[in-house]
Amino acid sequence: MQPGEQRKLIIWSDRCVGQNNNWRVLNLYALLVQSRYFSEINQKFLCSGHSFLPCDRDFALIEKKKKNSKVFIPGDWKYIIAEARLNKPFFVIEMQQNDFKDFTPVEKALIRNTKMKITEGMWMKVTSDDPTNVYLRSSHNILRPWSIFQIYGRKINLASLCNLPEIYTEVIPISEEKKKDLIDMCDYLPQEKKQFYQDLLNF
Repeated sequence: MQPGEQRKLIIWSDRCVGQNNNWRVLNLYALLVQSRYFSEINQKFLCSGHSFLPCDRDFALIEKKKKNSKVFIPGDWKYIIAEARLNKPFFVIEMQQNDFKDFTPVEKALIRNTKMKITEGMWMKVTSDDPTNVYLRSSHNILRPWSIFQIYGRKINLASLCNLPEIYTEVIPISEEKKKDLIDMCDYLPQEKKQFYQDLLNF
């Protein structure tokens, strides 16, 4: 962002604790605000049991495409996703191992504010105007007051944490038993798909 520019992000999500409603995701928001990708990030949660997001329809399209396709290696999934919706096809970004970062330095700076019930709020906000705090609302009603919780020490320079290290610096190993099972499976694969699993013998 340019100096003085305002860029706000609003994220609607379900309440799945493992995916959307947890401290690690909140860490990511704080980091994006500190690194000036956004001036403000709002996460709003749908009511459990009464929610339907556009991405749910997208997942259904991918599942439908999968039923009429064959997946032999992980790389096959990108073609299934790319072809799942003919009108406005999905834009697929293939991640590499060095794209995954270690959040440990950010988490060490985090203050686990025990008064903040992260799974009870319906609306969370982090802003560059007050980067060490998170704002929490119990509803989507803009007339309801914010509860403010400190999650980072005021002397912490989160911007210095933006260059995160890679979480994996070497090829992720698999067990010898898993290798054997995969190689045995090659007898049932098309010839052009076998090389991916045979290459695992080198790791």
